[in-house]
Amino acid sequence: MDMNSILTIVGIVVLLGVAGGCVFGVLKIRQLLGMFDATIEPKLNDVKTKTAALKPAVAQVDGLMGQVNLTLDALDVELLKVDDKLDQLSGITDKVSTVTENAPKVMGTAKTALKTTVKKGFRR
Repeated sequence: MDMNSILTIVGIVVLLGVAGGCVFGVLKIRQLLGMFDATIEPKLNDVKTKTAALKPAVAQVDGLMGQVNLTLDALDVELLKVDDKLDQLSGITDKVSTVTENAPKVMGTAKTALKTTVKKGFRR
Protein backbone atom coordinates (compact mmCIF):
# COMPACT_ATOMS: atom_id res chain seq x y z
CA MET A 1 0.00 0.00 0.00
CA ASP A 2 1.33 3.33 -0.95
CA MET A 3 0.87 6.68 0.71
CA ASN A 4 -1.95 7.83 -1.60
CA SER A 5 -4.05 4.81 -0.73
CA ILE A 6 -3.52 5.37 2.99
CA LEU A 7 -4.45 9.05 2.68
CA THR A 8 -7.54 8.13 0.65
CA ILE A 9 -8.63 5.65 3.32
CA VAL A 10 -7.96 8.19 6.08
CA GLY A 11 -9.90 10.82 4.11
CA ILE A 12 -12.85 8.47 3.65
CA VAL A 13 -12.83 7.61 7.35
CA VAL A 14 -12.72 11.32 8.26
CA LEU A 15 -15.56 12.09 5.85
CA LEU A 16 -17.59 9.21 7.30
CA GLY A 17 -16.90 10.59 10.77
CA VAL A 18 -18.02 14.06 9.71
CA ALA A 19 -21.13 12.61 8.04
CA GLY A 20 -21.86 10.59 11.18
CA GLY A 21 -21.41 13.73 13.29
CA CYS A 22 -23.81 15.61 11.03
CA VAL A 23 -26.39 12.82 11.28
CA PHE A 24 -25.93 12.75 15.07
CA GLY A 25 -26.34 16.58 15.18
CA VAL A 26 -29.51 16.46 13.09
CA LEU A 27 -30.96 13.72 15.31
CA LYS A 28 -30.08 15.70 18.45
CA ILE A 29 -31.68 18.83 17.01
CA ARG A 30 -34.85 16.87 16.18
CA GLN A 31 -34.88 15.49 19.72
CA LEU A 32 -34.50 19.01 21.18
CA LEU A 33 -37.28 20.31 18.92
CA GLY A 34 -39.51 17.45 20.09
CA MET A 35 -38.79 18.34 23.73
CA PHE A 36 -39.35 22.01 22.92
CA ASP A 37 -42.71 21.24 21.32
CA ALA A 38 -43.69 19.05 24.26
CA THR A 39 -42.82 21.86 26.68
CA ILE A 40 -44.12 24.82 24.72
CA GLU A 41 -47.32 23.37 23.26
CA PRO A 42 -49.19 23.15 26.62
CA LYS A 43 -48.08 26.66 27.47
CA LEU A 44 -49.26 27.97 24.11
CA ASN A 45 -52.62 26.26 24.60
CA ASP A 46 -52.85 27.79 28.07
CA VAL A 47 -52.09 31.24 26.64
CA LYS A 48 -54.72 30.76 23.92
CA THR A 49 -57.29 29.76 26.55
CA LYS A 50 -56.48 32.75 28.74
CA THR A 51 -56.55 35.09 25.75
CA ALA A 52 -59.96 33.78 24.76
CA ALA A 53 -61.16 34.27 28.34
CA LEU A 54 -59.91 37.88 28.32
CA LYS A 55 -61.71 38.89 25.13
CA PRO A 56 -65.02 39.73 26.90
CA ALA A 57 -63.14 41.77 29.49
CA VAL A 58 -61.30 43.64 26.75
CA ALA A 59 -64.63 44.35 25.04
CA GLN A 60 -66.01 45.71 28.32
CA VAL A 61 -62.94 47.87 28.83
CA ASP A 62 -63.36 49.22 25.31
CA GLY A 63 -66.97 50.16 26.07
CA LEU A 64 -65.96 51.70 29.39
CA MET A 65 -63.27 53.74 27.66
CA GLY A 66 -65.93 55.16 25.37
CA GLN A 67 -68.01 56.11 28.40
CA VAL A 68 -64.97 57.60 30.11
CA ASN A 69 -64.27 59.71 27.01
CA LEU A 70 -67.87 60.95 26.97
CA THR A 71 -67.70 61.74 30.69
CA LEU A 72 -64.44 63.62 30.25
CA ASP A 73 -65.90 65.61 27.37
CA ALA A 74 -68.92 66.51 29.49
CA LEU A 75 -66.63 67.45 32.37
CA ASP A 76 -64.62 69.64 30.02
CA VAL A 77 -67.79 71.46 28.97
CA GLU A 78 -68.77 71.97 32.62
CA LEU A 79 -65.29 73.25 33.46
CA LEU A 80 -65.56 75.72 30.59
CA LYS A 81 -68.87 76.91 32.06
CA VAL A 82 -67.26 77.28 35.49
CA ASP A 83 -64.38 79.18 33.90
CA ASP A 84 -66.86 81.51 32.22
CA LYS A 85 -68.68 82.08 35.53
CA LEU A 86 -65.36 82.79 37.25
CA ASP A 87 -64.54 85.33 34.54
CA GLN A 88 -67.93 86.96 35.15
CA LEU A 89 -67.26 86.92 38.89
CA SER A 90 -63.89 88.51 38.28
CA GLY A 91 -65.61 91.32 36.39
CA ILE A 92 -68.07 91.79 39.24
CA THR A 93 -65.32 91.83 41.86
CA ASP A 94 -63.44 94.39 39.77
CA LYS A 95 -66.55 96.60 39.80
CA VAL A 96 -67.03 96.07 43.54
CA SER A 97 -63.39 96.95 44.07
CA THR A 98 -63.82 100.16 42.06
CA VAL A 99 -66.94 101.03 44.06
CA THR A 100 -65.19 100.41 47.37
CA GLU A 101 -62.24 102.51 46.25
CA ASN A 102 -64.53 105.36 45.25
CA ALA A 103 -66.86 105.07 48.26
CA PRO A 104 -64.61 107.10 50.61
CA LYS A 105 -64.37 109.84 47.97
CA VAL A 106 -68.13 109.91 47.48
CA MET A 107 -68.72 109.81 51.24
CA GLY A 108 -66.18 112.58 51.73
CA THR A 109 -67.90 114.71 49.08
CA ALA A 110 -71.32 113.97 50.63
CA LYS A 111 -69.97 114.78 54.08
CA THR A 112 -68.52 118.06 52.85
CA ALA A 113 -71.78 118.93 51.10
CA LEU A 114 -73.76 118.09 54.24
CA LYS A 115 -71.49 120.20 56.42
CA THR A 116 -71.81 123.08 54.01
CA THR A 117 -75.58 122.74 53.93
CA VAL A 118 -75.83 122.46 57.70
CA LYS A 119 -73.58 125.49 58.18
CA LYS A 120 -75.63 127.50 55.69
CA GLY A 121 -78.82 126.44 57.43
CA PHE A 122 -77.61 127.68 60.83
CA ARG A 123 -76.41 131.01 59.45
CA ARG A 124 -79.80 132.09 58.24
